[in-house]
Amino acid sequence: MNIKELKSILGRAEALFRSSGATPQASDLGKVRDMLDGDDHQSVSDFVAETKPLLEPIELLSPAEIAERLNKIKTDEAAFSRIFAKLETRAVTKEKAIEVASLYLGGKPHWKSKPAALKAIRTSFEDRVYQASKMVFVDKATPW
Repeated sequence: MNIKELKSILGRAEALFRSSGATPQASDLGKVRDMLDGDDHQSVSDFVAETKPLLEPIELLSPAEIAERLNKIKTDEAAFSRIFAKLETRAVTKEKAIEVASLYLGGKPHWKSKPAALKAIRTSFEDRVYQASKMVFVDKATPW
């Protein structure tokens, strides 16, 4: 089964719930369907395999695994926000945040606090997003 088929099933279930008066449940199904926007041809098993690691508690991951995930998401702001929100929790120590920042930015750890390391991570991500958006315009403007 692919994502498009699953979205179709969720849409029919949403309509069924809505017609039976179960509006809150129908709204929840609609939200789940909306979250699946993207590659409609991707298989559900591939989607689950890709999404499942994102749900793991961050305290169980090594700094290298966290930095790798941050690098994998490139400019996906929603995915970045999910990981960053987990980094801000008390479950992540100052030392772990500093090491993640060091690995993500590719430099020596020089931050003295967790907020400074997190700020460096956010700034680097925002810079990547900005540079990627500039490249879209350059690609459109380049005639060759």
